Amino acid sequence: MLDTQGMQSKVDSYRCGDLRIMDISAKHFGDEVLIRMECDLTHDIVFTFSGCDRVEMQHWFGYPKFRPVKELKRGAIPYFVCTITVSAEEHEGEEYYVFDMVLHPMYMKVYCRNLAITTVENLSRLHDNDSVL
Repeated sequence: MLDTQGMQSKVDSYRCGDLRIMDISAKHFGDEVLIRMECDLTHDIVFTFSGCDRVEMQHWFGYPKFRPVKELKRGAIPYFVCTITVSAEEHEGEEYYVFDMVLHPMYMKVYCRNLAITTVENLSRLHDNDSVL
């Protein structure tokens, strides 16, 4: 049986609420999903979900996108962590952690076997001291 309370405590220890999402990416055909969040001016927190069998993402319809997100500087990216809730489910005899996330203005749900959390230097390519747009 998966330790969902322990995993929730691990997630909560990083105090992700209200952190700005800097990037979400999938590797190896979705087997690995990364969410990079702004921690402070010099560091980001990276959640690496591995052993993923299902990833669901839903952007809010009608949310205004005034510019393509890839063109936005660090301070103008409008995605923030609201909640991350950990549970477990069994599918076809396999147990999965289920991370249900509200990442304003989108929802994301990841079914995976593991989560690694690291702190890394921030994405300097997104820095711009003159403007946030």
